[in-house]
Amino acid sequence: MAVKGLPARYVFALLGFFGFFNVYAMRVNLSVAIIAMVKQSNHSNESGPKEAVACQELIQEHNHGNLSEISYSRLQPKGEFEWDSYTQGLVLGAFFYGYIITQIPGGIIAEKYGAKWLFALGMLLTSIFTLLTPLAARWGVWALVFARVIEGLGEGVAYPAINTLIGQWAPKLERSRIVAFIYTGSNVGTVFTLGISGILSQSDFLGGWPSVFYVFGTLGCVWFILWVCIIHETPESHPRISKEELLLIRQGHEKKPRVPTPWKSILTSVPLWALLAAHTGETWGFYTLLIQAPTYLSNILHFDLNQNGLLSALPNLALSTVSIFASILADNLRKRGTMRISTIRKTLNTIGFIGPAICLAIVAFIGCRPLVIVILLCLALGLNGFAFSGFIATHVDMSPDFAGTLYGFTNFFSNFSGFLVPAYVGWIIHDGQTVKNWAIVFVTASVVFVVTSMIYNIFASAELQPWGIHQEEETPNKKEDENEKNDPYTNTSKL
Repeated sequence: MAVKGLPARYVFALLGFFGFFNVYAMRVNLSVAIIAMVKQSNHSNESGPKEAVACQELIQEHNHGNLSEISYSRLQPKGEFEWDSYTQGLVLGAFFYGYIITQIPGGIIAEKYGAKWLFALGMLLTSIFTLLTPLAARWGVWALVFARVIEGLGEGVAYPAINTLIGQWAPKLERSRIVAFIYTGSNVGTVFTLGISGILSQSDFLGGWPSVFYVFGTLGCVWFILWVCIIHETPESHPRISKEELLLIRQGHEKKPRVPTPWKSILTSVPLWALLAAHTGETWGFYTLLIQAPTYLSNILHFDLNQNGLLSALPNLALSTVSIFASILADNLRKRGTMRISTIRKTLNTIGFIGPAICLAIVAFIGCRPLVIVILLCLALGLNGFAFSGFIATHVDMSPDFAGTLYGFTNFFSNFSGFLVPAYVGWIIHDGQTVKNWAIVFVTASVVFVVTSMIYNIFASAELQPWGIHQEEETPNKKEDENEKNDPYTNTSKL
């Protein structure tokens, strides 16, 4: 199948964009839906002690019709499940148990057996178990945990598969645009999902909260059909690609012989371990904002579900906007040649870490001020966008030829935060949804940001490492080739 009027590579980019839209849609939908799934006995029990309800004045103001700039009505749904904070943390974090397992194997399989079907089957598996989520939840907590683990296994292959395909389909002079466009799908998917999930959860459509999983699971299945019918593994295997486009894609693409990965040099590299620390710190802070924000907005600030989803999406809009701005800034700074690449990376990374740390620290101690808190959360995740041109780009700077291996290594370990953060938050708020307990959550994330930023600034390096290139590829034109390959400013999403 072909799409008339569009070059084959642009069709690939478009479906890649929607693929990553679905990747994040099925990852984050539970963060909002779980608020409608779980009974909130503290708020519904009027005979209970008023001290059990945080920020009571927000509910009282609404009841008296005194609304501020942001309406914070408490339209708490009647949930089906009596899950405590520990159980909710287990459910929210279960996805990442599967996600971390298939990342490194996904890269090996994609390169050896093909990435098109790996990506497709991974997404189909995730879509099917997304559709089964309501059934699993009603069957029992462990059935739901199992379903989420399987979803994580399916999505764990997404990034290695798409990177392999981009290497096949993106011309050198268009690689930045194609990568940026595809990866932006994850941010757009997050924004859309967080916004629509709250609306669906409070509606009567397909039973309310189950519709969240039916809608996004169906979208994933539709995408699977389009992907397998339209996309081909390589340009050469595409039956209707023009000769001109094939020559454009293959221009400058030299098939290099694979050489053994220098694992000893990589694992004994101090800059790499500093990079791992930064990646772990950023992931902890990012998942605190991404996974836990809907629960905080609902249980502390008393936003209703419609507002909760939309407000949870606002920080992601800020992240998308700032990350693009930061990449342009990094490009311009490097072109001027007045700053070393390590200085550029560490400066932008400091903004991307210390900025959110300050915002989260203020949120922890500001009390019950919803408008200010929402602005601070948006600012925190927005400033975090500078990190894309900080530590994330450093993987390519250190080793153009082994950047995928480096990122797979650091991403594998950093994503343990995906289940550690929900577990930690569940442990902290187990004795109550209080402003004090949530302050501990935000202060922890703030401290993690600061400490890992310092480690990166002291020990990391964005300079090309001695082991960072194929040694047998030394040629007079090597510098020029490295500059073309070292195009790290295009990553606009969290892995």
